[in-house]
Amino acid sequence: MQLHRKKCHLDPDDEDSEARIGESDVSIIIFINIVSFKASSPTTSNTQTKIKHFFRKVTKTDKERLDIRAARFFFACNVPFVAASNKYFKEFCNAMQPTYKPPSRKRLAGPLLDAVHKEQIDLNGNFLKEGAHSVLLIDGWKNSASNTKNVAALLHNCDHRIFLESYDFSNLRETSENLAEMVKNAVALAKDRYKVEVFAVVTDNAANMMSMGRIIDLIHTTCNAHIGNLLSKDLIRKYGSGTELNKVSVISQRRHTRLQSQQIDDCFVMQEDNPDNSSVLAKVHKIVNEFKKANLEKKLTMLGGAKPKLPCATRWCSERDGLFWLINNIARMKQISAETNTDGKPYVKPSVSELLFKEDFIQSVKELLDLLNPVAILIKNCQKSVNSIADATEEWINLLASANPKLYEVATERCKTSDVFNKYSLTANMLHPLYKGSQLNAEQNEMVEDFLLENLDEDGLQSLLEYKKSTGFFALLMEKTTKPDLFWDMAANRRKSLAIFAQKLLMIPASTAQLEGIFSNWSHVHTDLRNRLDAERSKKLLEVYFSLKINENKDDYYRADDVTDCSEKEN
Repeated sequence: MQLHRKKCHLDPDDEDSEARIGESDVSIIIFINIVSFKASSPTTSNTQTKIKHFFRKVTKTDKERLDIRAARFFFACNVPFVAASNKYFKEFCNAMQPTYKPPSRKRLAGPLLDAVHKEQIDLNGNFLKEGAHSVLLIDGWKNSASNTKNVAALLHNCDHRIFLESYDFSNLRETSENLAEMVKNAVALAKDRYKVEVFAVVTDNAANMMSMGRIIDLIHTTCNAHIGNLLSKDLIRKYGSGTELNKVSVISQRRHTRLQSQQIDDCFVMQEDNPDNSSVLAKVHKIVNEFKKANLEKKLTMLGGAKPKLPCATRWCSERDGLFWLINNIARMKQISAETNTDGKPYVKPSVSELLFKEDFIQSVKELLDLLNPVAILIKNCQKSVNSIADATEEWINLLASANPKLYEVATERCKTSDVFNKYSLTANMLHPLYKGSQLNAEQNEMVEDFLLENLDEDGLQSLLEYKKSTGFFALLMEKTTKPDLFWDMAANRRKSLAIFAQKLLMIPASTAQLEGIFSNWSHVHTDLRNRLDAERSKKLLEVYFSLKINENKDDYYRADDVTDCSEKEN
């Protein structure tokens, strides 16, 4: 046998032998193993050896362990439970271990969901220290497909993020009082389940959320990514005449709603007939819609261009992305517009071709892109889960410092309206060892000092003076690190009062974008038909799904949409 293996391409010492094994080769291996087994195993003439004798039987303990692992895969990848009864899935499991029977749909939806849910709660509890401080992130979502409204809550601290609960607001008005009651319940749930103290809430800046923030006895800040998106809309309204674009965007591409291509075309006919069709974005929209046609899109991609994307009201920076796409593909589109079909007719509408060759229009697109791109970069940075309100404050200050007069005027007004430079964000920026409030103006510094005087004791104020002057213990510490979590962890032993205060403020994230990770799959998990779950079990599945996704890679950023800088070239 050894002589045969040396000559055979199935030599076990050959690393590439497995890649060359075909179906007939597998049969040879099985035959060889059977012969070897028979030669070494005493058998009687009356005993017939069955194939199952060559595999170790799956015990009850093994079955439970394998079922849990299979369930984690189904839950984390959002696979419909009906796939468990699929013929090919069963064949796959049988090929790996013939004596193992995978769990059924009912078992996945019942005891296995309960088991994995409890497992994740216990695991999340291990990540959170008892008595630790946490921030509550809140965001709402309307699912137009099922006509439901939900408000979700996420726990966030320096080390981990945990999906806490989802509240059904389908039969409730989203008043400030109802939202405040929901926050109260979420805070109590966090304390009961994970033994953590919630000290701050981050929401969007809708009027009801702002009103709720004034009712609750917690620090309340708003999502900087949402504010950045509002700034983009301000710029579009003033310099891009984008009112009509936003109306069409909501109709043409609403998340969780599928429209036929004819319906989308009808939307654009409505826009083309609009008397205010002279706006920059209306013209860009017209070009995008033209090159969304199958034949033109194919020609564009064959020339190395990118597929056009229709701006969408629910996707941040999509207007900026549309402008970016136009500038990057203008030469290719001009080339296509010069071509004709077999009848001698141009592929591209004359009105669209005319726009492509109008230099004043292209220049206006570039100018609007220059206004929107810095805001898109700010939104991208604020969406990162590792960035705090201190980082967001620095982003806004840098945006204003480098803005041209048009952007500066609109951005300054937006910062005032949305209270970007509030006392919490400014103080966090001051207590960030890298920034130390170096870019704050006199008025902002005065606001920070007043807030610190209200909240620090004598020992804390003495430590603050030492920190601001970088003397004593802080002088040595700043030479070692400027990472805020490590910096204040080290300072906690000697400057406890100031360190605890700084840690809490620097724990508040810049945005609620982490919650978008839930909502992007909300309609698939929460359907009555897909997994046949009631509302309570659907909520349990969603909690398991998000916990598994977080635990899969804790270093990932959980953000709604990726935003690229226009300086980055397209592939």
